[in-house]
Amino acid sequence: MQNHIPDNIVTKHLGKLTLFIVLAMGCSNLHAQMNIRVNGVGVDIWNVGDSGYRLMYPIGTRTGWEDRYYKPGEYHLWDNRPSEIVNKDFATTPLDTEDGRICTMTKLKADAAGTITIAVPKGDMSVSGWIKTNTSFDSSVDKYYLYTYNYTKPNTYLNIPFNDPHKPTIVFGEPGHIKFDNPLPVSDLAEGVVLYMNTDPYNRSDYTVDPDLIVLPNGDYVAGKNKARYISKDKGRTWDKLNQNEYLVEHASTFYHKGALYIIGDEAGGANGTGAISKSTDGGRTWSAPVGLLDNFRNSPAHVEIAQNRLWIAYENLPWPHTVNFLSASVDSDLMNPDSWVSTVRQDNVSTGNETDMVLGKDGRPIAMPKSGGPVVRATDMKTAVSEPGDKFALPGSQSKYTAKYDPVSEKYWALTSHSEIYPGEDRRTGITLFSSYDLKTWKKERLVFQGTSSSFQGFNYPSMQIDGDDIVFVLRTAWENDRGQAQRWHDASMFTFHRIRNFRAEP
Repeated sequence: MQNHIPDNIVTKHLGKLTLFIVLAMGCSNLHAQMNIRVNGVGVDIWNVGDSGYRLMYPIGTRTGWEDRYYKPGEYHLWDNRPSEIVNKDFATTPLDTEDGRICTMTKLKADAAGTITIAVPKGDMSVSGWIKTNTSFDSSVDKYYLYTYNYTKPNTYLNIPFNDPHKPTIVFGEPGHIKFDNPLPVSDLAEGVVLYMNTDPYNRSDYTVDPDLIVLPNGDYVAGKNKARYISKDKGRTWDKLNQNEYLVEHASTFYHKGALYIIGDEAGGANGTGAISKSTDGGRTWSAPVGLLDNFRNSPAHVEIAQNRLWIAYENLPWPHTVNFLSASVDSDLMNPDSWVSTVRQDNVSTGNETDMVLGKDGRPIAMPKSGGPVVRATDMKTAVSEPGDKFALPGSQSKYTAKYDPVSEKYWALTSHSEIYPGEDRRTGITLFSSYDLKTWKKERLVFQGTSSSFQGFNYPSMQIDGDDIVFVLRTAWENDRGQAQRWHDASMFTFHRIRNFRAEP
């Protein structure tokens, strides 16, 4: 005899079972995708990977294309990875000992309940709530142990246990689901605004290069980096990208002349460097095909200036060692005609370094400002140039590319360099400092505009400035932190940023 269960009871229990399965699946999915935010100072995020050596702790120097740091026993390296952490993202802090900054992870929170996993180089850690697992692994320096925490209160902070600055704690998460909770704001850096942030999930590629800025006659700003241009119609508070990814000019300077925008630089992909120019007559929405100007040309980019009824730009002759010359064209000529442009020839054989900008002297002659070596001036005619001995441009930070403009109101030259107070050497770019000079020889430090807190992971590279009324405005290739962690190092710019120095002529 079979027992008969009423249909309404079966339906009731099947409904509960279905609900239980849905909830269980939902909880499992939430666990797999829980978003973890790590709070602290100098938090770095990367991926463990599945094999081979990889640095566990960033060190703020070149790592992507050099193998000198892959030394077992000297640097902490991932090698063998237990299955629990293979291809997981991880957050930790750098071994940032050169600048003395204290980096630490203090707490974390997640947006869902689940299991939090960390690794510490301590097998007998006893902290409430943290359970030691049976899994451990060896790095090239020390042995690490996995601990877990049953996280049950979403969006509440949990203290991170244990901190050894030489072997920091490691927090694991699913790829793309672990973030830096409190990165320093760019807005603190002279009203900083981000025009572009790199797309790499770990800030280790897609670097910004070649910052460039102009002020249009109507007051709008046009800023450039790599092969992209951006426009601001509200004095730099917001920016829109111009639709000009099609043109093939890089290391480009932007200038405005007789109602048109131009970019002048190197034709992309040229093995030996070919100077090229492109034109837009619709405000940068479309651009002409580039026209080649001359061979062995390298722009940094430099300012384009008008003097003696000619447009001037300083450039570097290739190959290495670079020498600096000038390219110019009449203001009334067809700038898209290569025959309109005349290049100077050096009267000496002195190498004058690379990565140059240009300023007009008080006599109207262009003066090139290489980041190293002496200045270069146009000689008495239009076709020759010569380096000048002496101490022009001998100002702190000028061994890195810098920027300057002449201001007729104050009758001074004003320069921005990557100088700061926290690292006296000039091979790190940890701040921006404003200098002035009446003669380009004796320079006065006017003010430290801003500086970072880390000479290893924060850098302000290659400023490009303009004077706009009582303010100096400038753009940078900036190595700075975001919710994906720190920049790989001070040199590798993770952002393209805009800044303003108000009332720059006033005493600070």
